[in-house]
Amino acid sequence: MWYEQARQLDEAAGHQLWLAGDLHNLGVVARDRGELAAAEDYHRSALAIYERLAPNGLGVAASLSKVGSDAYDRGDLAAAQDYYSRDLAIRERQAPDSLAAAASLIGLGGVAQSRGDLAAAQVYPKIRYLPNTPEPGKPPAAPELARGRLQTTL
Repeated sequence: MWYEQARQLDEAAGHQLWLAGDLHNLGVVARDRGELAAAEDYHRSALAIYERLAPNGLGVAASLSKVGSDAYDRGDLAAAQDYYSRDLAIRERQAPDSLAAAASLIGLGGVAQSRGDLAAAQVYPKIRYLPNTPEPGKPPAAPELARGRLQTTL
């Protein structure tokens, strides 16, 4: 209800970037409800807005990741790999060694594992925690999460 109201207000006001965020959130809710087709529609709509307004921005990367997850859930591993790869390329340019880049690697590792390519799956998530990142298994507070960084190696 709240995300939909926000979507309507942002659409009426012409706040396109906020609208993209609303669509992203509606996609997450739809996915949590098991409405995978609706989730993908929302995520693709958000992606289209981000690509138009900030083609190499982190909003595009986040949307690519969500559409990749939607493709993965549909069993379309080729599409999932393409979306996750595009997501990773942006994150490596915009936020190298970040938790978000690590999530992109984990998506690619999941695709490889689903294909039965365990050697490739093992390569993707080689992640080393850097000093500002809390220990594995210890949840960071929100400010620590923003400062925490990961180093990825292939």
